[in-house]
Amino acid sequence: TQLLTGVSTASGGVPLAMVAALRGVLVVAGKNVGEAVLAKIAATLLQALESDYQDLRETAARTLGVYAPFASEEDLKAALRQVATGAKEAAARTSERRHLDAIAVSALLRHAPLRLCGPEVDPVYAKACAAMLDRSLKDE
Repeated sequence: TQLLTGVSTASGGVPLAMVAALRGVLVVAGKNVGEAVLAKIAATLLQALESDYQDLRETAARTLGVYAPFASEEDLKAALRQVATGAKEAAARTSERRHLDAIAVSALLRHAPLRLCGPEVDPVYAKACAAMLDRSLKDE
């Protein structure tokens, strides 16, 4: 919990180090982390995606992937919806932000492919991924 608080309240390079440490916790003990803490992790990572620091944003985007296998279905949908379809709500997102969203979706797909693309996948995931693909093709 101190890592989660530190990501939001610390300054300088400390939040980046805390997100990296959070990633380590998820890698080593993610299956033992409680559902309430996982929900807080998701909120913290999604908040870090809005940071002014590019390194922190990219690390948070990649850490979302490590979080994905342990997330509840509801939290995973919310995270994917924010990074994959958020641009519909804010069409003025920059190409840098769309690139960050692509990093996050890539990390989610890398670490939880069957949850997002498996035989019994929720249509929300397919729509979100299709929206990401559509927007990234428009950037070319």
